[in-house]
Amino acid sequence: YQRISLESLPFAIAESRRAVELDPDYAAAHAALANGLAASYEVGGARDPALAAEAQLHCDRALTLDSNDPVVLTWVANALSMTTRPPKGLELAVRAVELAPTNPIAHLYLARRYLYLGEPETALACLAEHERVAPLFPWQYFIAFNKSLAHFMAGRMDQAAIEIDKAALLNPDYPYTWLAKTILATLLGQPEEALEAAHRLRQLEGGNSLD
Repeated sequence: YQRISLESLPFAIAESRRAVELDPDYAAAHAALANGLAASYEVGGARDPALAAEAQLHCDRALTLDSNDPVVLTWVANALSMTTRPPKGLELAVRAVELAPTNPIAHLYLARRYLYLGEPETALACLAEHERVAPLFPWQYFIAFNKSLAHFMAGRMDQAAIEIDKAALLNPDYPYTWLAKTILATLLGQPEEALEAAHRLRQLEGGNSLD
């Protein structure tokens, strides 16, 4: 999550495949593999349906092996949403929070499900609960990033800008922050900030990253 990219995801997928080979009946290994495949599908622009199909197979296998493990439910929910199945992902994410109310990842991914489904206020409530149970959570930039998305969806542009600036400060190497800041600054009529954000994005992702 510090540096998701098409270059780093193959390693994550390979390690997950190795875990599945070591123990084919370990539900979390299948869930992790599903996550890697789904992320590769999403980050790759949803151009390879085979990745989504394989992710779905491992989602099904993980749930068959253990449908009561909150970690498995959380990861499968995330994978399903990345392969454009957010309603099913929501059902699993809600169940994960019910089973593990102090698990911060469960609250985070539940918030993400509500963002996918266009419910920013509910997503912010989930993020607030996440911060309550895990005030020292290491991915603070990712919380700020998702808060920015929620405020943007709710039409609170100034608050969205505050959160995206916080995300950029906490982790300047996360490319999606600079992409979001480019768009937000443009909409707010701040061309210099938009150009600076675009410049930072190109530094991270290459000269053709805005094509």
